[in-house]
Order: sequence, then structure tokens, then C-alpha cells
Amino acid sequence: SCVLVGYPLDTAKVRLQMGQPWSMRLFAHPYRGVVSPLLAVSPSWSANFLMYGVAIKLLASDSLPSVMAAGAISGLAYAVAICPFEMVKCNIQGSRRPLGEVNRQLRTEHGASILYRGFGACICRDMGQGAAYYLCAELLGRSSLLKATFGDQAPFVAGMLTGLGHCHVELPFDTVKTRMQTNLKHSGYREVLNELFCDGGMKGVRQLFSGYVPWMSRAMLCHGSSFYLLSKIRDATGI
Repeated sequence: SCVLVGYPLDTAKVRLQMGQPWSMRLFAHPYRGVVSPLLAVSPSWSANFLMYGVAIKLLASDSLPSVMAAGAISGLAYAVAICPFEMVKCNIQGSRRPLGEVNRQLRTEHGASILYRGFGACICRDMGQGAAYYLCAELLGRSSLLKATFGDQAPFVAGMLTGLGHCHVELPFDTVKTRMQTNLKHSGYREVLNELFCDGGMKGVRQLFSGYVPWMSRAMLCHGSSFYLLSKIRDATGI
């Protein structure tokens, strides 16, 4: 459900990261390529949660530093699972072409290995955002102040803040990944960074955060809703 609700904002974010200007065309074909992330949900999040559980057991602690470390490790597993799907998704969103056409072209012209283009940026992104996600979720979930202040709405607020926290860590690396995956002329990350920072440091930093408004809007909406829904399921089932 989070994929379906947030996908139009994800599409706008990717197009802005590619350097497309703000206009209503950002939202043209907003669900183009949505099949790719839908197919990725099960393997990527299964790998994430499984690795997190294993890491927490190995660390034998639920302290916040251990939570961060386990989150980073789970992010590595997530990156391995998600990278091929993201390669296809971003190229569909940017070109507005159908899934089958984009997938065939990538594999025919560049081979199956092209699906892991941008993997280094994907690892940096997902290890960082994984650590931030689990830290924020645990810290806010344990907060008596949050519960006292917001009552039944505390899970929604915790989800919104968790989404904002981990997406601020995620977005710069995600921009580099998107540029690397969608511009196949780049031979490496140095060229991507040179392109982003060609007009100076401040503009380069702003470009690293391209798509900020749609991505943070998506983060608050999707994470707030999912945290709230999970809390209601736990209350109803006693799990």
C-alpha cells in the first residue's frame, strides 16, 4: 500500500534528480514503472528484516548503538535485493516508456550486469538510511514524552519523524544513484559528482537534495500511515 500511495511522489523525485525542471510534466504517467517496486517489496523487505533480526541476536543487545549497527547491516541486505529493481524503475520513470521495453533494451544492449549499476551508491544509501531508520523508530517508540503528548496519534507522529530522519540521510546518496543509473554515459561516480558540482559547491549540495519536497512529503505520509496501522494491528491481535 505504501508503494501505491507514495509512487507518484517517488516518480516526481526521480525526475527532479535527473535534472528535469519543475512543471506538471513531473506528474505525467505517475504510475509508470510501479510494477518494479511492487515486485521488489517481498525480497527486499524480507532480506531487510531477516538480516536485522540476525544482527540484533549476534550483537546480543537492544541498545541504541546496537540498533543502529543492526540497521546498517540490514541496509546492506536491502541494497543487494533492491538495486536491480531500482535500475529498471528509475529508467522507466525518467523515460516514461513501458517496463518491458526498458527492461529489454537494458539487458540487450548492456547485459544482465547493468541491473547492478549504481550498486555502490545503493549500499551507501541503504546502510546509512537503515541505521537512521531503526534508530529513529526505536528512539521514538520508546519515548514516553511522545506518547503523553500525542496519545493515540503517537505512532503516526513517530512514523512521520522516522520517515523524515532516515530520508534526510538517504536522499543525497539516492540522487547520485539515480544519476548513475539513468545516464549510462557516466563511466563512474567521479563524473556524476563533477556534473552535480560543476556550478559550485552550494549548488551541488542543493542538487544532491533534488526532489526534496516530494520525497519528504512521501516519507511523512507513508511512514506515518504504516506505523499507525501496525500499532492498531498489534493492539487488535496482542502481538
